[in-house]
Amino acid sequence: MSLLSIKDLKVSLPVDKERRVVLRGIDLELEAGESVAIVGESGSGKSMTARAIARLLPRRAVVSGSILFDGRQVLDLKDAALRRFQAAEMAMIFQDPRVHLNPVRTIGDFLVEGLVNTRGSSKKAAEHKVIELLDEVGIPDGTRRLRQYPHELSGGLLQRVMIAAALASEPRLLLADEPSTALDVSTQSDVMAIIDDLCKSRGMALMFITHDLELAAAICDRTAVMYAGQIVEVQGSTDLVEHPRHPYSAGLLGAKPNVSRRVQRLNAIPGRPRAAFEVQNGCAFSDRCRFASEECIASEPTLKHEPGGAVRCFRADDLILNATEGAVL
Repeated sequence: MSLLSIKDLKVSLPVDKERRVVLRGIDLELEAGESVAIVGESGSGKSMTARAIARLLPRRAVVSGSILFDGRQVLDLKDAALRRFQAAEMAMIFQDPRVHLNPVRTIGDFLVEGLVNTRGSSKKAAEHKVIELLDEVGIPDGTRRLRQYPHELSGGLLQRVMIAAALASEPRLLLADEPSTALDVSTQSDVMAIIDDLCKSRGMALMFITHDLELAAAICDRTAVMYAGQIVEVQGSTDLVEHPRHPYSAGLLGAKPNVSRRVQRLNAIPGRPRAAFEVQNGCAFSDRCRFASEECIASEPTLKHEPGGAVRCFRADDLILNATEGAVL
């Protein structure tokens, strides 16, 4: 049995006086100790998927489908069971750590309080543990750091603090929502290396949300590509980078700069990304896909499972996609 099993997950949110769909049926499995990346353009539903798993959606969100964690239905959890799931079973690392830290409380308050409240640890034992965790994520002199305030630490150090906070409860699932996006380039690789190493050493399952397909391939076992609130392709990360099956995946790869080749102009996917609530009939990507047929425009493809992955495209078996150029041979 998978650690995390998502079936036909749909989410809609109230906007002004109407309700807008943001997820249109997510299906995804995550095994214990496995790492899966979710990639796609902004607005595709990546972060909303993670928030649905963590039960951090707005109160008026309407959710249907199934999210099973170790056989338990996450959507049915209430009160103490939900708090226990959020505090001990899973943890989430967000994009910008400054948004999630109280500027008038010390780093020690932030890290120690969680262990005291959720684990019943004494303050002294909790301080000892978080100092060890800070050292583990690359922050030396933890005793001094516990007395500091968020504004006294750089963005990179604060994100390491957030990683330490996530690890403190010893979760089985880590949701990392673009944890390096708000950091400078020189710090990004260090933070991602820490997350990767710690997940592997602790046997944690990782769901890593990113825009970067190549980074996903370097960190994760499998990659799921999202577009307009649906998953359009799932493959082993290396296989997807080398041999994408969906035209959208190939387009993302072709639009990425590559220092090993010189081009006059980067390939770009025409048009703009479609929001989930804008999709009416047919394939959501059909208006941007130069290989769309009449069937693509008239009917919506299902996620077809195949050896090694799945793809949502009527023409996947007809196309041979070139991952380097994002084109078809």
